[in-house]
Order: sequence, then structure tokens, then C-alpha cells
Amino acid sequence: MPVLEDQEAITFSACGVQEGLRDTEILKGIIVKKGENFIKKIIEERPNQNTQSTTFLKSIQNKTES
Repeated sequence: MPVLEDQEAITFSACGVQEGLRDTEILKGIIVKKGENFIKKIIEERPNQNTQSTTFLKSIQNKTES
């Protein structure tokens, strides 16, 4: 495993919307449209889903908030 001597954090930031994006259905009935805020959509849809879907959406949400 490589060792990094100067350990520096990497930060990513959005800059526009990538061309060619299409609407994506992440779960049955949950469609994220081009340019739509993915995390906001997950948070809004969680209460409307069954238990398995809610757990899946919560996992995605938690991973992105770290």
C-alpha cells in the first residue's frame, strides 16, 4: 500500500451540469431528473417508501453526509 508523506485532504465541488445526463430511476417511482439535487430528492422521498427502500435511501444519505 502506498504511503503518502504529505497527507492532504481532497475536496470536490460542483461546477455546472455535465452534458448528456438523463433522468435516472434510482428506485421504482423515484426519478432524479437532470440537474435535480440528488440528496434533496432522497431526503424528500424516504417517508414515502417501504421499509427496505427507506433503509437503502438512508444508507445513501448517510454516506454522502460524512
